[in-house]
Amino acid sequence: LRERVGLTKIGANITPEGLSLDAGKDLKDVVKNSDLGLLCLKAAGPPSQLRADLAELGKSAVADIHWMDRRASDWHMALRPLAATLLDMRSLESDEAVLGFGQAAFEARMDYIAVKPQDFEIVSEILSESYEKFMEESKEREGGGEDIEEVQSPYILLGCGSESEAQIVEDLLSKAAGVCLSGMDHPASMIEKAEFDNKIVIRDIDLGGSVEEATLTVQELKNVKQAIESSSTCDALLLSRDGSGSLSKMSMWTKEAVEAGKFADSQAELFWPKAPSTNVWINAGEHGMRNPVPELEVVARATVAVAGESAAAMILALTRSGNIAHILSKYRPGVPIVVFTDSSLVARRLSIRRGVYPIAIAKKDVNTISDYERPTEALSIAKELGWLHGGDKAVIVTAGEDLDPAITDESVSMRVVKMSDFEGPVFI
Repeated sequence: LRERVGLTKIGANITPEGLSLDAGKDLKDVVKNSDLGLLCLKAAGPPSQLRADLAELGKSAVADIHWMDRRASDWHMALRPLAATLLDMRSLESDEAVLGFGQAAFEARMDYIAVKPQDFEIVSEILSESYEKFMEESKEREGGGEDIEEVQSPYILLGCGSESEAQIVEDLLSKAAGVCLSGMDHPASMIEKAEFDNKIVIRDIDLGGSVEEATLTVQELKNVKQAIESSSTCDALLLSRDGSGSLSKMSMWTKEAVEAGKFADSQAELFWPKAPSTNVWINAGEHGMRNPVPELEVVARATVAVAGESAAAMILALTRSGNIAHILSKYRPGVPIVVFTDSSLVARRLSIRRGVYPIAIAKKDVNTISDYERPTEALSIAKELGWLHGGDKAVIVTAGEDLDPAITDESVSMRVVKMSDFEGPVFI
């Protein structure tokens, strides 16, 4: 059997002491060597100093992939984001510090921010103000043109480490992007709500060892494996070790943690969602007893079920917005979800989702490929990268927006293909 890739993403805490203004290359080596899905920095020290570190981190977390357009025999470049970035603000006490780091996170183009639930409103406000200010300045700088830098405010994750915070988190969950769980046994109702609403779930895992050690102990490896086995609803594990050490040592133990995660995922029992009986849905609809399910949700659930029943090697999604990829991850398929998008921002933020491996293709290269050839080209790239081999099946999901910009993202199609040994894919 083919060895499965890691589905639960592994993240690592990086202490501010481990960073310097020229740490970008070292950070890139860390994520490249260990295949981390998330890099987390704790908010400490002056925000002005952290802005430079975070900006360098955001630039470094990409890897170049070269691929050939077979029709024109031209080489193009794609970017595979290696890690999403998270600023952990849960330990901040004063409103002044929260405001300062919230603004710094926006200016440094962080992907996510973790805050105490009590700070959710104030952080949302400062991010909204920073975004409006940025857009006004950009329009003035560009003379009101449409060529404005792609930017979004960081997504907010709610920290939950006590029973008192759990109730607040449950009330605010619909407004946030997800939760960061630490410490306590969390209420089942909150976890179920997060899963049902397709929210990101991150678990803090304190390995207990020293970051000065380049390798993990046997017990730490067991802790990683047990955490994955007991976290079926978890997108990512955020690992921490005590102290501050060199980034080269971090590269070694995070690689071991990722390998432990892959092993745990390969041993896990697979769950494939089944569609409800057609008669049940029809009868309920005739009596007006159910609300219509969004098309993306229906197709995503069916896609994961088809991938399981047909023993597909991967799910391939083409999307600009990334919405379909988030929903596919919700149903926890036992195979990787390889996502092609023309937005590096969308791709980077998808890196944190369980089982999702995004690849960003430059818009100028995407525009040279016709609408109907894009799935075939994406499959060819996946094959060149070693994700697919001759004889493998893949389930392709294509959002309507990728076929025609006038079509809403809610329009989506799904199909099964089989890769041949020498030619292109055979559409089943």
